[in-house]
Amino acid sequence: MESTSHNGNALPPIVSPQVNDSRIFDAASSTWPASSPAESLSPPSPPATSEKEEEITPGYIVHDLRKPITVDGKEVRSITLDFDSMPGETLMNIENEMRADEVHAPLNPVMSTMYCQYIAARAAGMNVADLRRLGFKDLSVIIMRVQNFMTS
Repeated sequence: MESTSHNGNALPPIVSPQVNDSRIFDAASSTWPASSPAESLSPPSPPATSEKEEEITPGYIVHDLRKPITVDGKEVRSITLDFDSMPGETLMNIENEMRADEVHAPLNPVMSTMYCQYIAARAAGMNVADLRRLGFKDLSVIIMRVQNFMTS
């Protein structure tokens, strides 16, 4: 059956281009695999790294602060979030602590920056008020780490 356009003229048949490339794009490394044996001989280049890389494992995160703060007379240059050392009851205790501070428990705790600040403070072994003195970028990254941990 021949296709026609809106004005009655015949349309050319649709032809799919022939692709002879059976390689699969690797989204994780943003690369295509080698298409010939010669290409596969050169080793892949290592990913670019920054001078200061954070140590990140699922339950233990060390974040180097962009701007150190002073807590109890001591300079704090990094925050260690040790989720692995926290028992499950910590989640209920945090809700009680939030109520004592007259902060309403959120409907979706993982997305609440306030709730994540309380979790981060507990995981870092510090006071929530001290945690809030961090720079915007540092606190934002720490909240994101808590959210990532809670949803992983």
